[in-house]
Amino acid sequence: MHHPRDGVVETRSYPARAEVLSEIRGFVRDAAARASFQGRTDDVLIADSEACANVIRHSGSADLVVTWASMGGLAEIRVEDFGVFRANGVPEVPGASGYGIGLMRAVADEFEIERGTEDRPGTRVRIVFRARMPRSEAGRPAPGRVSVARRGPGRREAGRR
Repeated sequence: MHHPRDGVVETRSYPARAEVLSEIRGFVRDAAARASFQGRTDDVLIADSEACANVIRHSGSADLVVTWASMGGLAEIRVEDFGVFRANGVPEVPGASGYGIGLMRAVADEFEIERGTEDRPGTRVRIVFRARMPRSEAGRPAPGRVSVARRGPGRREAGRR
């Protein structure tokens, strides 16, 4: 585990096999917890699982590398392989596979892919998330969170809910 200024970077290597996906999810879930990155864990796990599954199913790489980096309210996941990027396009049959890249783009705040080629193998996926303040079902800050509200002209009151 590397600790940059006020942040954390953790990197793990895995064989590119389906049976390690749950281990990878555990690594990412635990890294998010250690970094106190809250409010987006489901999105982070979906995107990471999709990126890793794409490596396993499409790249031809024997191994993959997953990096978790966080600082303040940002988390970044990088998934790298040593193979060739193969785009499958959007599936014609609803429910079929092929939605991974679109799903990663939908749940992430930033998404980048550097495609590995036959001449330069190694695809790199970078997925960035901004933490969100937990909210109650009514849309108010969760209990114990500080909120600021205007009461009357120009007055602000801070209080705990």
